[in-house]
Amino acid sequence: MRGNAWVLLLWLGACGGPAMDTGEVAHRPIEAVGRDSAGVRILEHPAADLDRAPQIVLDSAPMAVFAGSAASAANDMYALTSLTLLGDGRAVGFDQNTSALVTLDPVSGQRTDRGRRGAGPGELGEFAEIVRLADDSLLIQDYANGRLAIATADTGIVRTLVPAGASSGTFIGLASNGSVLAMVTAFDPGHAADGRQETRLLLLEWSDGATAPDTAAAFPGAPYILEQVVQGEGPAGTTIARRISTIAFAATPMLMQWGEAVLHAPADRWAVESYRLDGTLAQAIRIATVPARVDAVMLDRAVAATLAARAGGDAPIDSAAIRTHILGAPHAELVPAYERVALSPDGTIWVIDYRMPGDSGWVATAIDADGRILGRMARPTGEAPVAFGNDRVLLRDEDADGIVSLTFVRFSLP
Repeated sequence: MRGNAWVLLLWLGACGGPAMDTGEVAHRPIEAVGRDSAGVRILEHPAADLDRAPQIVLDSAPMAVFAGSAASAANDMYALTSLTLLGDGRAVGFDQNTSALVTLDPVSGQRTDRGRRGAGPGELGEFAEIVRLADDSLLIQDYANGRLAIATADTGIVRTLVPAGASSGTFIGLASNGSVLAMVTAFDPGHAADGRQETRLLLLEWSDGATAPDTAAAFPGAPYILEQVVQGEGPAGTTIARRISTIAFAATPMLMQWGEAVLHAPADRWAVESYRLDGTLAQAIRIATVPARVDAVMLDRAVAATLAARAGGDAPIDSAAIRTHILGAPHAELVPAYERVALSPDGTIWVIDYRMPGDSGWVATAIDADGRILGRMARPTGEAPVAFGNDRVLLRDEDADGIVSLTFVRFSLP
């Protein structure tokens, strides 16, 4: 265990954000229009409600910055992944270098590491993902060891679970009845002539003691490109492998536990949907935005952003080949309605705007359980928060030398 990591308190400039058409800005949460449809609660907003939503203000000075250091492994923030904020405001993450569970306390300035790499009790493999549960305990998917761990920030791992298939899929939560919830991408049989492969996103439920999961619900998944690749020829003949790649501008749906329900974020439309564990739809929050079409201007921006990202490297850049590849590759017809969805410990839903190629900064919309728009938070530069808390966000910044800093910043709701 180690503590007292180097914490640097800095002043940040006032956080404004990308320009938003505010018009007549509201000063309190905007109520949704509710209706019932065959027992499903529908909560709706016109698109204009996003433009006039209250501004959620980020403090000009951070609570704390955990600054990385190339000279000290103890201050390596680059290796921290799967970061989440707890209800008490601390951050928890997984250290890929040591497989430790790491807690960052912005009040004391301490970093605390618990556990180590291994396959024994209280140990984790080299790659793991963390999901915060409703009581601030943690569900850790230990891929290398093919098991799940239940942990807390103060004690580390307290018990392990070994559901069938624990090394595949993404586990998203633990129901009060003891069932473990997971999402799995299933590839549909067959594919289009251009190699486009459709998928389904499955919600799986492992009952306590079950040897196989039940499929609680199925949703349209993200499309992919499936290619046959010749890997080599030998005495046994030609070796063929499948290569799967993403499609530009394609929406990526998500599932996450939301109390005793599962939140479905389709991303191809502005909606977040709440499903019961039996797979039935309970509630849908919708904003009537009109998705933009992917046109030549957007593809040119994708080319420019790719070239800019590769500039400055040692290897020469074949600009013509990059342009030909991007313009010739399959792409979605419509831009996603949003980038991704995150949850605060108190259940607030944060919907992060889709960022076009070459754009800087980010905008996130806060929605409560009744579909009210609480406000919009924005910052003119950097990446969107890696985690949202009840009254703070966690920002990750990487400098030109690859040194990562993690910054806690408070915000104020209108």
